[in-house]
Amino acid sequence: MISPAGHLLILLPLKNQGGPVQISSTRPRHVHQLFCDKPLKYVLQTTPLLFNVCRHAQTIATARAMEGALGYTATKSTEQLRDTLVSLEALYEHLWKLLIDLPPLLGLPVRHQEMAKVSQQLKPLMDKLHQACNLIKLTETSLELKNSPTHLDLSLTHELGTLLFGQTARPEGSWSELQHNKGLAGNLLRAIAPLDWPNTFHSHQLPAIDSTEARTLLATQDPHQFIHQYSSAHSNRFETGALLRMFNQPLVKQSREEHNHCLSMRMTALLVETDLLLQGTQFPRQDNKSITSVSEQGHSEVETTRGRLTHALSLKKNSSGEPVIKNIAIVAPTDWNFHPNGAAAQLLSEIPTVSKEKTYQSAELLIQLINPCVAYHLEVTNSTTEASYHA
Repeated sequence: MISPAGHLLILLPLKNQGGPVQISSTRPRHVHQLFCDKPLKYVLQTTPLLFNVCRHAQTIATARAMEGALGYTATKSTEQLRDTLVSLEALYEHLWKLLIDLPPLLGLPVRHQEMAKVSQQLKPLMDKLHQACNLIKLTETSLELKNSPTHLDLSLTHELGTLLFGQTARPEGSWSELQHNKGLAGNLLRAIAPLDWPNTFHSHQLPAIDSTEARTLLATQDPHQFIHQYSSAHSNRFETGALLRMFNQPLVKQSREEHNHCLSMRMTALLVETDLLLQGTQFPRQDNKSITSVSEQGHSEVETTRGRLTHALSLKKNSSGEPVIKNIAIVAPTDWNFHPNGAAAQLLSEIPTVSKEKTYQSAELLIQLINPCVAYHLEVTNSTTEASYHA
């Protein structure tokens, strides 16, 4: 069955055989064709289904863009709930990556039992927050959370911290100490070291999209074309995600300045951000923006697990005088990171060729750490080793 979210095809030639890395995508690029003339409630319900993961962040990005276009301002409590929901969703997905996805790639046991405990607590909580904090004025619902929790309980938080970082339950000390600790963090960093390589490519943090750029995005209606134009205008390759968010955190900085290996640096960023999320730190919020109240256009940006998510839209009135979608465009983190000329393509091209098998393993780990939001198919050119994996 083909997912409506699409997939990535990544072709990686061995260095000694030449040729560029090729990344192609079947991700939906023209969402306006699906949502044109549709009522707002329909779009709110459908957008997260279309993009498969980060569904809470997708809905919140849509809601904020609609509010901007309508001239609404969400209450402070609503926005706080939204920020909490996005951060809890990121914590869930980071833990899934560390406990389920990465260990088997490095010969380590999968932590099904611990992840099940996380799911039992976080999924019902996220669903309740989702109902309570989305476009209250548009959907005409108002739910009170009252004394409901907004985080994992302390015992599970401590259990996960101990699992990841050993008896300290926190990533303390130097990066070298983190690498050698007895928790899962140390095991992951040690196991990844033989597959790592010196990092020479440095991508740039994606800046906030302003109103003029959001208008351009709506005009192009194609994230691929928009990213190409935006990157060319700034003469940079932009990346978004945990590494750039954690770039100046002490342990990540140490890894970068003292060790400077591609996979280890990204693994460290993932571990550090997971610890911060476990302690209740929330992602920074990009303020909701409206382009102009006259044209009924708005856009919003939400920092998600995988990076910056941008929604831009414009509205019109239907025959009944109700607002419906005139135009909409969405740029997901995967669109930036796995653009044909983006960070993933450049980093994959730098993998040294030791053997076909090792090149494949290193490439797979890099892709998993950058973390696309759709399935991908990786092929090492002239290698019989190829397979499909889900993000």
